[in-house]
Amino acid sequence: MSALRSTERATTEQSFSALLPSGRLVEIVGAEGLAARTTTALAVIARAQAAGEPAAWVQLEDGGLFPPDVAESGVDLDALIVVHVPIAAGAVGLARAAELLLRSNGFGVVVVDLTAGVPPGDAWPGRLAGLARQHDMRLVVLTDKGARRGSVGPLVAVRVEAARRRVGAGRWDVDAHVLRNKSGTPLESLPLNRRGPRGVS
Repeated sequence: MSALRSTERATTEQSFSALLPSGRLVEIVGAEGLAARTTTALAVIARAQAAGEPAAWVQLEDGGLFPPDVAESGVDLDALIVVHVPIAAGAVGLARAAELLLRSNGFGVVVVDLTAGVPPGDAWPGRLAGLARQHDMRLVVLTDKGARRGSVGPLVAVRVEAARRRVGAGRWDVDAHVLRNKSGTPLESLPLNRRGPRGVS
């Protein structure tokens, strides 16, 4: 995971305000590790919090979120709800936790880390997308699918591929390429400049 510089934060937040139309299912994919996808999702959460919207992150126990990097990305840790699902519950447990959060109608954005695998069957994305639409909430799922692999379902309104490129010592560009856009809102692929985690050059 990499952190957002304060001088870049305002521009990035404005860009991501259009990336997540309300009531939509967004999938962030990438085949080069979790860092770029996490960075992209944290930028979305930072934007939601800046707009006064509560946010939640759902992951398996021992998930990849690293609090210092989360804070440096502009996310308010005190206001971020992180749900740790038992590993034994797997992807099905992640989807069920996300469903409970969506039904609560208490969040502007819910991020679900499905990089360890997606639930079986075709019903769950439709159910979650329907709840997001019903409650006018933003739902983001992170998967390990590459750009050439199919999405988690036809109800994915926006599909983004996040990729990281080293541009210097401890510096990367994270590019968010829009692969699919059925939201009705024009979207552009976004370069996101980031600083690497502490101790990484």
